Amino acid sequence: RHGLSHHALALLRAACPDEKFRDGAEAQKHAQAAFDAGEGPRHIALSVLAAAAAQAGDFNRAVLHQTQSLQEAPPESKPLIRERLELFQRGEPYRRKAGWWRMH
Repeated sequence: RHGLSHHALALLRAACPDEKFRDGAEAQKHAQAAFDAGEGPRHIALSVLAAAAAQAGDFNRAVLHQTQSLQEAPPESKPLIRERLELFQRGEPYRRKAGWWRMH
């Protein structure tokens, strides 16, 4: 289940609210590994690829991946995916909220 580990690392490197953990190249490497592993829903893997691309400054690729994610997502996921797509279209990266890793 290495794909899920790569998924978590990709999100950390792409969207962590703490700048010291963000690294676009590392985010893209882990996002691609997670996508290639094929674990979990494909629309989520595409959205992680989009976040990683945005962190690396490749907003065209981010929009492409997020658009694919939107097309493949179930209806209940579309509002959040659309929200992130709008971020990428404005040239803004996605950021998780502080404390997102805590379990409540």
